[in-house]
Amino acid sequence: MFSRVKFVLAAVLALFITAGMMPSQAFAAVVRDVYIVQTTAAGQDSVMKAIFGFGEVPLDQLDLVLDGFTVPLTDYEASVLAANPDVINIQLDQKMSLLETQTPTPSWGLDRIDQQTNAYDSTY
Repeated sequence: MFSRVKFVLAAVLALFITAGMMPSQAFAAVVRDVYIVQTTAAGQDSVMKAIFGFGEVPLDQLDLVLDGFTVPLTDYEASVLAANPDVINIQLDQKMSLLETQTPTPSWGLDRIDQQTNAYDSTY
């Protein structure tokens, strides 16, 4: 009888230890970044099926400037989707700025374009 109590206590203790460890070890944090996926006009349906196959839903469908989608993907999913023949390009969505000044000017020879006089200030 005493060994039976030891066995039950050991089983309950093992259950609590296992249940306490599971959430931190069983689930890894998955990093998803938003990608801009450019597709061929004829291949949008096949790319959409591939995106749904990953369990993802596009955030936006692009059709004015280019054909494609914005969609959250892992790095692995982006590399798999890039291998699809209907995908033209995949780029990570990033912030861009149109109104910034670069100092010193990269050597593009563009410093003179924004100057009215010959006093170049190495900004563009």
